[in-house]
Amino acid sequence: MLSEQTIGTDRAINLGNRVLVASATAPGQWYEVAEGQCECKGFHYRQRCRHLAVADAAQGIGSCLSCGRITHGRADGLCPECAAAFGVAA
Repeated sequence: MLSEQTIGTDRAINLGNRVLVASATAPGQWYEVAEGQCECKGFHYRQRCRHLAVADAAQGIGSCLSCGRITHGRADGLCPECAAAFGVAA
């Protein structure tokens, strides 16, 4: 059975070799992230998007949702530096 994870304010479903990440702007839209690529328009334009960080966190890789640094196991998806900057408790 698939389980949806909440990472920060994002939702993700880890499918092993790929992750589905819910769109923050289009309800019901999910983006597939696999092999460091995302199918969203932002990725195709910039070669980077927030969905990549969410997918990394869903797979336990732990990239900060804000800056991309390692989260050191934080469940909220933020690195310690960003958590402190945003006033988020450990």
